[in-house]
Amino acid sequence: MSNNLKYIISLFILSLLIIACGLCSTVNKVKTEKHIEYEVTGTSGLVDITISNESGGTEQFSNVTTPWKKSYYMKSGHVYISAQNQRERGTVNVKVYVDGKVLKESSSEGAYVIASVSDWVY
Repeated sequence: MSNNLKYIISLFILSLLIIACGLCSTVNKVKTEKHIEYEVTGTSGLVDITISNESGGTEQFSNVTTPWKKSYYMKSGHVYISAQNQRERGTVNVKVYVDGKVLKESSSEGAYVIASVSDWVY
């Protein structure tokens, strides 16, 4: 076998190993991180929202129309969402999903009521 052919085969094998390592890294990330999704619905139509985000900080969103969703990935930590009705009547519903399954949900009805959910994800 010529040296050029050995070199090409070696590069091909090395390329396959590099690609395989990249795929393993992606698979491990998917297995170790949870997909978190917040959802706000209801008849109110206008809410103020507070959530804990992927870095553990707090984010606020004012005068949001429903329905509303936000999602991210995290290994573990605290999840929190609250939504306050900004109208004189109506319902506010909040849900937290982890990997597509409902972790917790809460609902409130009335003027300026708040629905909230808080929990830990491991």
